[in-house]
Amino acid sequence: MPTTGYVYIPVRSAENLQIGVARGLWGWRSSALDRSTARSDIKSLKAGDLLFFGHSGPDSRVKPGGWTEVSLKRVLVAEVTRPLFTSTERVWPEETDGEIFPERIGIDVLDDRRNVSGASLGAPAMEKLRLSANKQCVAIVRDGRDIAAALAIVVGADKDLDAPDSSDELGHNGATDALVSVLARKEQGKLRQRVMGHAAIVTCQLCGRALPRRLVHAAHVKRRSAATHMERNNIHNAMRACVGGCDALFEYGYIYVDDTGYIQMTPLVNNVGDLGSLASHLKNRFCAAHNAKSAHFFAWHRRNVAEPLAASH
Repeated sequence: MPTTGYVYIPVRSAENLQIGVARGLWGWRSSALDRSTARSDIKSLKAGDLLFFGHSGPDSRVKPGGWTEVSLKRVLVAEVTRPLFTSTERVWPEETDGEIFPERIGIDVLDDRRNVSGASLGAPAMEKLRLSANKQCVAIVRDGRDIAAALAIVVGADKDLDAPDSSDELGHNGATDALVSVLARKEQGKLRQRVMGHAAIVTCQLCGRALPRRLVHAAHVKRRSAATHMERNNIHNAMRACVGGCDALFEYGYIYVDDTGYIQMTPLVNNVGDLGSLASHLKNRFCAAHNAKSAHFFAWHRRNVAEPLAASH
């Protein structure tokens, strides 16, 4: 089970929070971490551990337990992707030549909820957030395996937040992962609904064959593991790919989509077993998922999947 740190984000730092979510990053002033055990506590968080962010609460100068019944404007659960490190790159608008947040930690947001009551989080979690608010918003790491509050937020049914069909986003404002014994893909159902529609027969956007929907996947163009929280929710980072070969051929880089939208084969395909015969009908077909908004996702796939595969043989 992961260790959990609790961080309070004040009202004035709303923009910083948005930037941090988009960049997969959070940071602190060194002076804040110089106090007490703050730096060593944050250093104890490793990749795969959790950071629990609470944003915009009431006055924290109250007695212990005074936040048990209050509400927070926003609550996020993030997975640590990179342990504490230092950088002088300017990321947040509050940073100037003499005032930056150089001590940083990499994060991937798993859940993002609005208007959350303290009662639903539990008194222990709310007390840790109150302590963070009173200690220059450092991470409070206590009871290393205390993830009850995180589970309370992440697990559970989301409301139907589907965006209009004209939107580039899935409209999934909650988790893209669910914290159970493993991380489950919570946005996948909405992605499939948007990409596949409700028809019983759907068309693969690579080979063009019309197939039963159970034989067609809603596939990410830029691999989900490499995509940001926003990229996972971008409808143009998905396409219909059939299980009759197209999904796997694209996933592993044996085929790719060039910058004009046409499907090409990685040169090694004709030298590996019967791959050539499996993929030959796709060569020079136009990919129906390629357009101005998806082009950069296909470019990522070429650079990071297809080209390294070709170079490895």
